[in-house]
Amino acid sequence: MSHSHFPVLNAILFQLLAELEQYEAHIERLGRDWEARQDVMLFGEPGKSMDRMRVLVVAIPQLSAHWVMVMISHTELMHNLWRMTKGEPLDLAAEVGDHLAAVTGLSAKCRRLLLQAGPVLH
Repeated sequence: MSHSHFPVLNAILFQLLAELEQYEAHIERLGRDWEARQDVMLFGEPGKSMDRMRVLVVAIPQLSAHWVMVMISHTELMHNLWRMTKGEPLDLAAEVGDHLAAVTGLSAKCRRLLLQAGPVLH
C-alpha cells in the first residue's frame, strides 16, 4: 500500500476501533442483562454494531482472518444465548469472555496496522 493510502487506512482503523469499543460495551451489557431478562431483543445493538463494522473491515484485507473469528464467535454467542432461553445450561461468563477475546484480537490487529502506517499527519 502506498503512503498516500495511509490517511484513509488510518481513518478507517480509528473508526473501526471506536466501533469495536462500542460493540464490546454492548456485549458486556448483554452479558450482565441476560441472566435476568433472556430477551433476544438484547441482540439488537450488538447486531447493528456488527453490521457497521463489516462495512469498515472490507476495506482492509489484512483484517480478514480476525474478522472471520469475530463473526463466528458472535454467531456462536448469540446462538448459545438463544439455546439458553430453551433451558439449556450455559456458562455465560465463559461464553462472553471467549467472544470478547476474539474482539480484543481484532482490536490488537487494528492497532498494529496503525503503528505500521506511521504517524498521522495533520
